Amino acid sequence: MSGRARGGRSGSDGLCGLTGLPDRSPAFAYVAPQHALEPHGLDISLDTAGNNLIVVRTLVGQAQPTALLIDGARFPEVVGTVAGDDTIFIAVRNGAAQRLAVHKIVGLFAGEAEKA
Repeated sequence: MSGRARGGRSGSDGLCGLTGLPDRSPAFAYVAPQHALEPHGLDISLDTAGNNLIVVRTLVGQAQPTALLIDGARFPEVVGTVAGDDTIFIAVRNGAAQRLAVHKIVGLFAGEAEKA
């Protein structure tokens, strides 16, 4: 799957090689490199909701281990995470923190993929 983070314009803004793609909504989606989001067989996608929430979708049963990786990174932009079975909600402080957190989360999984 692809990583997604909503923004207000199209094009690339240098976030880990993320590229803006047209979406059906007025916003657009960022798509991360495939290898960055599939470490050790995890298949995740990132999206945003408003300015204070990042939504991560995983395979069934992988949300809690994935959230533990994110929590363990101790990103200062992240206020907290809530993990279910296949979905993680990540609360962030504001829109700027959201963009930075998406960048860092993609980087975290890109690093995990390089270790595999």
